[in-house]
Amino acid sequence: MFPTSPLKLKEYSFRYKLLAELEHLNLTVSGHFLTLFKNPGEVTQAIKLPHFIGYLVTRTGCIVTDKQTLTQSNRPMKFLTLEDSTALFDAILLPIVYKQFGPLLYDRGPYIIKGRVKKEGRSISITVSWLSRLHPSEAATNLAFTKI
Repeated sequence: MFPTSPLKLKEYSFRYKLLAELEHLNLTVSGHFLTLFKNPGEVTQAIKLPHFIGYLVTRTGCIVTDKQTLTQSNRPMKFLTLEDSTALFDAILLPIVYKQFGPLLYDRGPYIIKGRVKKEGRSISITVSWLSRLHPSEAATNLAFTKI
């Protein structure tokens, strides 16, 4: 009358689990959100930023929090805190960069940024010179860091 063994269901793929979690919970539990996206080449991990002070780096990350403010000359700029799978990191969009790339910052991302790593006191941040949205279909490119 009843089957002798329980019904065996096929295991969902890791990617499917992440997408389902994102759809239903608005967060991923099984892995980091950025694993849904192709690695865009040589990207510096947030946890390693202290080793790259003075260098131009490429980073990927999702926005955790942001704050728009005005400079002394009343020009808008933005401070971001982003995360990757290793740590949180801060990024600063000065007025010229914010004017150009600010419209792309309409949700948590993920984003790919390029900028110079700076240290002020105990704080390490990236002064952004370029920013784009990271898309799942984005092809890998060779993005590196350089010291100028």
